[in-house]
Amino acid sequence: MSRYSQQTERTYRRQFKKQFDFAQFNAELIKAATSENHSMIAVMDCSFIAKSGKKTNGYDQFYNGSHNRVERGLEVSLVAVVDVETEVAYSLLAEPVVQIDAKMGRS
Repeated sequence: MSRYSQQTERTYRRQFKKQFDFAQFNAELIKAATSENHSMIAVMDCSFIAKSGKKTNGYDQFYNGSHNRVERGLEVSLVAVVDVETEVAYSLLAEPVVQIDAKMGRS
């Protein structure tokens, strides 16, 4: 990215190390983009991502709705807010799902 901007690589590296609250940022954007008079509902959707290999964090067995069966891969959960009047959904937060191994007490 530094190749295409006035910022140095070090500047980008330092910024990426900082924590950022994407959910709060997205919530502020949603407030600005929607009307206070409209009814809003929260929704959640899980998406399966096919993945080969065994070293990826979060790689486990998840339900794949496209194939109607459990498969090995990754899963991402998305929380969104839907404006009922305009029928528009706004993504609030997307997080990878990591299964916790109950026997080992770790993920």
